[in-house]
Amino acid sequence: MKAWKLLRQSVLQLFKNLPDTMKISGFLYGLIAILRRGYEVYFGISFDQALSAGPEQGQSINGWLWPSAVILSILSIVTMLWISVAWHRYILLKQAPRAFIPEFYFKPTLVYFQKSVLMVLLASLPMLLLFLPYWMYQDAYPYTLIGVLVLSFLLLVPFCATILFRLTPLLSAAALGHDLGLKAAWTVTRGQTLTLFFLFAPAFGALVFFAQLNQEVTLLSFLQETVLGWVGVMLWTSLVTTVYGHYVEKRSLN
Repeated sequence: MKAWKLLRQSVLQLFKNLPDTMKISGFLYGLIAILRRGYEVYFGISFDQALSAGPEQGQSINGWLWPSAVILSILSIVTMLWISVAWHRYILLKQAPRAFIPEFYFKPTLVYFQKSVLMVLLASLPMLLLFLPYWMYQDAYPYTLIGVLVLSFLLLVPFCATILFRLTPLLSAAALGHDLGLKAAWTVTRGQTLTLFFLFAPAFGALVFFAQLNQEVTLLSFLQETVLGWVGVMLWTSLVTTVYGHYVEKRSLN
């Protein structure tokens, strides 16, 4: 029930304030989507494939293939951070955008990025510890290790995801310029593990799903991917904002 209330408030925040929502995210997200699709049309290869190709293979195909993919990747990350910080500040501090793009807050954005990396590393640590013995002994006990690996992976994924979800108050605090430590973020969400898992897991899954949509070079597919991707990003950001407002600032749920 609590997860439903948190989800409901997060969705209402997006669509009750739709004009400001579009000012904060519409132009910036749309610009990145257009640049990424333009990249794929120009080079004839998907953005993700170009990144995974690496600098050497990319240069053998086209000298600018891999460097431009890296530049576009950095622009995408900065833009997503820009949108996220602006949304947190809009909801929690009532800082409405004055133009068709939000104000860029350099220091909060930098701290937001640092906290995001820290969260991912902490959430990934159990998985890395699991894969370490597999890498070391895969030649000696291949079939046994694969079975143990698959079983452990299925058990560890929810655990790692829970670590990530419970630390999300770090992000909103960074956007607001507040100093919230790991211990404080973990403490404030104590006893809410299942609630946060059922709240964030579908949104996280949606982000992964939308990122894997078929990359057809048609206007309809481009619009579909852009709209669905925007919904996924903004829903995730709104959920993070609502969790901070409710658990840290003790705001009530409508």
